[in-house]
Amino acid sequence: MKTLSMIAISVFAVVAAASQSAPTQQLTPIYAMLDALTVKKDMKGLTKMLTSITTKDCVFITAQGKKQTVSDVTGSMTMQMGMIDKVVKSTSHIDKIANSGNSVVATVTSAYELLTKAGGDGKTHKIEGTSKSDDTWIKVGASWRLKSSKTLKEATTMDGKPVSGMG
Repeated sequence: MKTLSMIAISVFAVVAAASQSAPTQQLTPIYAMLDALTVKKDMKGLTKMLTSITTKDCVFITAQGKKQTVSDVTGSMTMQMGMIDKVVKSTSHIDKIANSGNSVVATVTSAYELLTKAGGDGKTHKIEGTSKSDDTWIKVGASWRLKSSKTLKEATTMDGKPVSGMG
């Protein structure tokens, strides 16, 4: 009887871990593709992908509390990409997943490094940034759709010096 209980507990732990890892396994490639498109500065691809992976009412909330639509975000990114000479890196990592049936909240840490001459002095500047967000995904059929992304914190430096308002 004791062995049966231990097996039952072990099976439960494996099932719980599998249900936790399944969304991570499905979402990780999505973040990787977004990163790859960012490094390529492929705004057409980013816009297409963001449109396809988000719900119609998806909202992005900045660390300052400003709400933006997918269209707002892609418009802003298009403008910013025009000032960037090169995106050196863009990475996203799912730190944890809180699973509640047909929705999950993925806490994601992202980092980027880019080069730009947008400093007004004609010199190339290195801009680095990090952010942490809570991304809410809902299951729609066999796919996950981003419902909201709330930036929890962000930090940006230019040539190693902290910069505010650039995140």
